[in-house]
Amino acid sequence: MKIPASVFILTFNSAMTLRRALESVKDFDDILIVDGGSTDATLDIARAFGARIVPQDSHCLTEGRLTDFACARNGALRHTKYPWGLFIDSDETASEALVREISDVVRENPRAGAFRIKAGIVLDGAHILRSSNYPGYQLRFFHKEAGQFVKPIHERFRVKEEYPIRTLKNPWHYYVTRGDVYKDFDRDLVRDMPLYGERYRGASLGKRMRGVLLALRSSAGIALRGLLNAIFYGGPSTYPFRLEWLRIRYQWAIIRTLL
Repeated sequence: MKIPASVFILTFNSAMTLRRALESVKDFDDILIVDGGSTDATLDIARAFGARIVPQDSHCLTEGRLTDFACARNGALRHTKYPWGLFIDSDETASEALVREISDVVRENPRAGAFRIKAGIVLDGAHILRSSNYPGYQLRFFHKEAGQFVKPIHERFRVKEEYPIRTLKNPWHYYVTRGDVYKDFDRDLVRDMPLYGERYRGASLGKRMRGVLLALRSSAGIALRGLLNAIFYGGPSTYPFRLEWLRIRYQWAIIRTLL
């Protein structure tokens, strides 16, 4: 029996990884692909898994490119079949244990709310157990009544005060290679810094300084945790410090944008 809950995935030319993502959530009754105009085999793969396909809302796009991720995810929620929903990206998976856990939760019919799920990093095929952002809990499974997505980049699900937030035990996974990390860093700088600039355009000095302080705090935390992991652990299950350094540089780029 399929799990009576929805999974929604944003895609754009995601054929290289989508099959793995869909295989991990095939036990859900409703799989929704929210596509940004793919021209590769993305939609053929989605149809092979019986997924429903809807386009990303045009007002979430700028010159055909997705620039407001919260907008796109909120748009997806309007198309989901069930009140309970899980989201993953096209290059991520839900672990088998997480799928079983969600199935149990849905059958228990809990009060509407949201569940935090830890992120499992798989770097060059190795499961990372120590990094600056591990376990990196995110609100990935929730009832639609409980809130909505906010922030155009680094979007998150904001839960209304009256709804509970609980935690699941098992992870979702995202997969990267060292080469991917460097490429993604360059891509994210080009994509995200103009969005940060637009977000803070005309903002008061106080708001800009709060953004700067937040980025400084984040970079210090990444540096401290990354160095401690490198010194006391190391090995294939520890995220390399040279890759942690890219996270620090990203925060510095935010600071330069805001100043």
